[in-house]
Amino acid sequence: MNFKIKKALLSPEDLKKLQEKVSTSVFPWFYKPSLTKGKRPDGALFQHYLYLDSRPSSQYFNIVEDYFKKHLDYKALILARINFNLSQTKILQSRFHTDESYSCKTAIFYINTTNAVTWFKNGKKVESKENTLVMFDSMLAHKVQFNTDGKQRYVINFNYF
Repeated sequence: MNFKIKKALLSPEDLKKLQEKVSTSVFPWFYKPSLTKGKRPDGALFQHYLYLDSRPSSQYFNIVEDYFKKHLDYKALILARINFNLSQTKILQSRFHTDESYSCKTAIFYINTTNAVTWFKNGKKVESKENTLVMFDSMLAHKVQFNTDGKQRYVINFNYF
């Protein structure tokens, strides 16, 4: 399966509210030393889990319901998390990976625009443009080429049925 892209997903007002919410100094972020599992790190990031272990795991879970439930039309949510990356000084890429070990759906929502790129193992790529949602089968391996443009990168990652 290839992927589907939806641009201008949220209204400008909703996008601005979401951007402001996740970029405040009081939004709770948790450090993760590597994006994927492996013997050596492949890009540190900060994460905030909105939904994990079959239940909401954050006071900010309403982000999923308020902004994304109608666009994803999921029957069961597996995971929802926000990733926050600092800009890198040189081009770095994560390893190719799948988010789950079984077939489901994956979606990535780009909260802001950076020069980061999501690469798919089939050779296709998606640039990190704000207010864009990319949806694909979870078994389609992908990786991130981290941004170097001096901006912070915010994305929401969903896994669902």
